[in-house]
Amino acid sequence: MRAADRNEKDDTSAVYERGLKTHSWLVGAACAFICCAAYAGTPALIDPGIPHMERSVYRLTREDGSVSTSTHLVALSEENDEKLYLIKTFDKKMLLRRNNLTPINITKWKKNDAGENTDEVDWEIRYEKDRVHYIFPGPTRNKVEKVDENRYDANAIVHTVRGFPFEKKKEVKLTLVTHDHRLGVYFKIVGRELASAPVGEFDCYKIQAGLSGWKGRIMTKKLYFWVEAEAPHRLIRQIDEGITDVRLTELAEYEVGVDHEEAER
Repeated sequence: MRAADRNEKDDTSAVYERGLKTHSWLVGAACAFICCAAYAGTPALIDPGIPHMERSVYRLTREDGSVSTSTHLVALSEENDEKLYLIKTFDKKMLLRRNNLTPINITKWKKNDAGENTDEVDWEIRYEKDRVHYIFPGPTRNKVEKVDENRYDANAIVHTVRGFPFEKKKEVKLTLVTHDHRLGVYFKIVGRELASAPVGEFDCYKIQAGLSGWKGRIMTKKLYFWVEAEAPHRLIRQIDEGITDVRLTELAEYEVGVDHEEAER
């Protein structure tokens, strides 16, 4: 079973990835060189300590006022003696390393005319030590790009931001990979305040994210994340200034110890 919730219209990661694609003309061919040169190094993020069998439901409010939900199921996994997070959303399965949240594999399934997931892969992103493979079944041509180990996937942004090293740094820079290109971005703490969502009010770090370098001077719109100060650093609230069509993301439900097979039905 692929779906986390068959009533969901979209997924936070998918919307974010589409928004980055929309603005990709800003970066042009120079992006690949800049990303590799400016963000080389060890992974910038750390393990937030996400618990096994976590279920988070996010409420998404779009620019046109429409509202939908996105369910994220997280389980602890292990492959080849490597500890991983296995994350499932409505139409994706993602594998991230637990120690630094760097991605291993992102798979997206196609939907049928009724909007239900099928067993047919829409696209896949596979990561190796210094390469990212974009795989598109069908006539679309696959491609491979060189990418530094300090790379993260836009499809997992809801969980990636949880790995910010809050106690050690005020800002991190990294390469963010979408399903067909890469961008140099920054995440920085700009405050600490109470943030409210349907699940309640929490002490949070406020994080600003945007494009780095000259690209950031061209595209000035930002993303703001309110991440719970206490572990496992849940994303409580997110505001988008116009990068995507989702203006507000809020944590609506949260529980641990969920039977994921049951939740996917």
